[in-house]
Amino acid sequence: MLVVLTGALWWFAAGGHGRGGVSRGEVWAGGALLGWLWLCLLRSGERWDTALAATALATLALLSAWAWARAVEPEERPQALVLMLGAAAVGTALAAWIVPLVLHQGVGWRPGLPIGGASNNAVGLTLVLAGVITGRRMWPERRWLWWCLAAVTALLVVQSLSRAGWALALVVAVVAIVRHRHWNLRWGGPAVLLLVAVGLGELTRRRGLSLFVDEARWHNVSTGIEAWSGSASTVAFGLGPMRMWPWLELERGRPGEQFDGPLQYDGPWGAVLYHAHSTYLELLVEYGIVGLALLVVVLVLVVRRCILEIRQGGQLELVAVAVLLALPAMLVETYLVRGFPSALLFWCAVLVVGPGFEAPSSHLNQRGPQGPGLVSRLLRRPSTPDDT
Repeated sequence: MLVVLTGALWWFAAGGHGRGGVSRGEVWAGGALLGWLWLCLLRSGERWDTALAATALATLALLSAWAWARAVEPEERPQALVLMLGAAAVGTALAAWIVPLVLHQGVGWRPGLPIGGASNNAVGLTLVLAGVITGRRMWPERRWLWWCLAAVTALLVVQSLSRAGWALALVVAVVAIVRHRHWNLRWGGPAVLLLVAVGLGELTRRRGLSLFVDEARWHNVSTGIEAWSGSASTVAFGLGPMRMWPWLELERGRPGEQFDGPLQYDGPWGAVLYHAHSTYLELLVEYGIVGLALLVVVLVLVVRRCILEIRQGGQLELVAVAVLLALPAMLVETYLVRGFPSALLFWCAVLVVGPGFEAPSSHLNQRGPQGPGLVSRLLRRPSTPDDT
């Protein structure tokens, strides 16, 4: 798989369009973060093989997004991103509703999906929801198709019973209502309040007190911080990948490694959850202050892109909001370094929002005789009087 994906990346890079909308500073920041993840493999100990696989997947998620951005014409990247998110909605619905019926497993609450498990699909589904709502604005003649995809995605969020998923989806819906020029906020405000009340009531009924206080996660944080602060070297450089939370090894089901209780693992520092349940906690404990600082630098650049997209009122302003919502969501779940599909969608969105994606006029003029690009051929919008 690595050989095939690496070969595809090289092919995309050789025939791509420009730098993929990435500035030199962003290249250095992303390269430094990935370089540190790979360097920390020297501290992974006996679990070096699964640490290597997890690091390779996290790296490929970012590089695949970069290769995809280079493969698409600069002026068509927003449309291509929305189409990708729409396809993700269809694929996730098939995985959640059709596949279980074919396998005679039945459709139930909190399904584990390719886009993410029951607890960590919030970011992926939120990006998809923002994307399909944006699709309605990009292709108004097909608005009913995009509204159907939005309804499907909303049902998937509800089915997940994810606290973060429900909160993030609600914010995206509120922003979409506020930004929509024809919707009346007089009824929109009470409708949102009613939706919040019903949502909190249903989550409380189904999840009980764990909706507000999750003792297992608090214990996970305290144990991780205690192990990380044991020496000056671990504070600076971390324990090493898979030393505290060997999530990939446990998910693979290696003989001799098993869960001790629901999603818990009896490790060197006592019983903890089998993964960090927090991206920032994972980087701090296993990669040290250096790893967390490099991640923060990258995310600051991500925030800059999103703010500029929103200020400019770009086509992807709602997607930019979803990307910003992913940052606090990383406090309570392990993204980017665990979960290839959601990480891929996140990086693709990051590489398209913000400045530097409009093709230069000379480039656009040179493209005239060559005909429309890929996205234009897939979804050609009829001409309107506004086009002139």
